[in-house]
Amino acid sequence: MKNYNGAGDQLELIAPADGVIAGKPVLIGALVVIPMTTAASSEPFIGYRCGEYTVPVALTGAVTQGAKAYLKSDGSAITGTASGNTLVGAFLADLASDAADGLVLFTGQIA
Repeated sequence: MKNYNGAGDQLELIAPADGVIAGKPVLIGALVVIPMTTAASSEPFIGYRCGEYTVPVALTGAVTQGAKAYLKSDGSAITGTASGNTLVGAFLADLASDAADGLVLFTGQIA
């Protein structure tokens, strides 16, 4: 077959107006990706859709392993709160409400 371009887990994208920061999840259209490098507005970068990443979290209460994880609407962190936020995957460990970072499985679903 001649039309296969790749698995789609690693994407070459163009940074949005605010740019992207390496390792910080970002929503671009309907895609949530974790940038491999920092890129300024309109610069190309590689973003990963899937995988396990330790990322900043902002929790309103404790979460348990396997609980759904969401990117906050302002893009600042991952939360366990669904309302107004974008589903990205699941937490891979129990976290207390005061946790600063957490291990999250990004499943690559389209927002």
